Amino acid sequence: MEEGGNLQGQSCMAYRNMHHPTGLTGPELDDYLARGWYRMQQSIFTITHSFRESVMDFCPVWWLRFPVNDLAEHDSHARIRRRARHLQVRLQSSFHPDASSEELYRRYLASVPFEGYPSITDALYGESDPLSGTIYDTNALIVSDGNKMVAMGIFDLGARATASILHFYDPDYARYSLGKYLILLTIDLIKARGFDWYYPGYVVTGERRFDYKLFLGRDKASYFDPKEQAWVPFREEILEHMEAGPEEWEGDFGDMIF
Repeated sequence: MEEGGNLQGQSCMAYRNMHHPTGLTGPELDDYLARGWYRMQQSIFTITHSFRESVMDFCPVWWLRFPVNDLAEHDSHARIRRRARHLQVRLQSSFHPDASSEELYRRYLASVPFEGYPSITDALYGESDPLSGTIYDTNALIVSDGNKMVAMGIFDLGARATASILHFYDPDYARYSLGKYLILLTIDLIKARGFDWYYPGYVVTGERRFDYKLFLGRDKASYFDPKEQAWVPFREEILEHMEAGPEEWEGDFGDMIF
């Protein structure tokens, strides 16, 4: 598929794969992210389609990334920063969940109209024992209002790239757009450290609740094209087009071989 081409009528190479490395260096994480892979607990995976019960079909997912040093401050970003200027922010390196962060996450999860991991611990470790350590360099930005923790953004650091893993906040503070504020804070941090790329996860065709990840700037976003195995400039069409059913996909939704 040529860059900027029409998706209508195009079949899509569908695949999924998961690796279970026993260790992961910063450059290795950068390489996985650059090939359209992402963390899942203590593994790393890639996928092109997600099943949506609302339409009873598999819909394409598109991994996103942003060039850290080319991002501009928008008016909407400045408004979010102004609303949150009375809040305090601190970085916790080598993050591990504790009772207070788990309680904040529980309150957040109870307030949103979608399912998530049952706990932070499950999101980061799954069936692995947290006491055995982690293959990721996991950090957290913690936002507080005085002595009260009101939001947290968990992310993994590579050598030159960063991936956001989990953002959540106190539902009483929903008016502050703290999910987006955490993204802005993460960009501030990694830009100061000289990082090149920020990976916020994916957007899904026909599922608009993930589109907030594009607020950093649609003109700077790129998505991973699984057919070309390359990053291409973001286009609105990928959110609007409904893909053909699995029987029309290329491939067998099996493991992709590099």
